[in-house]
Amino acid sequence: MSEILPGELMVAVLWRLGTYQRTELNLGKLRLYFANAAKQWQRVWKEFSFLGSGFSETLVSLLSGGSLVYLDASLQTIRSTSHTLGPYGEGLYKELGIGFQKQIDELCGWLIRAHNT
Repeated sequence: MSEILPGELMVAVLWRLGTYQRTELNLGKLRLYFANAAKQWQRVWKEFSFLGSGFSETLVSLLSGGSLVYLDASLQTIRSTSHTLGPYGEGLYKELGIGFQKQIDELCGWLIRAHNT
């Protein structure tokens, strides 16, 4: 894979979370942990850095499109689509390579632990 796009990382993270049976996520926690990834790993992750509003423009754009997740604004949750959880997401995850896969797995660990508390 040549240049990695933020949307590809998002799909890979959502797919990986689905392998842990986590298909519904708290939007605030997702936003926070993607911002932490941006600080820790830089590179393409920096696209998920907070703006003055406390939201990443990239994250908002990816989550509002409707093809990756269903957004329930009243509950502040998102639920991954079958497209994201299927072969498309799996293929992106596998194409990213071991370095990004380790980062994605660590990010998923943060999200799962946060979800369980």
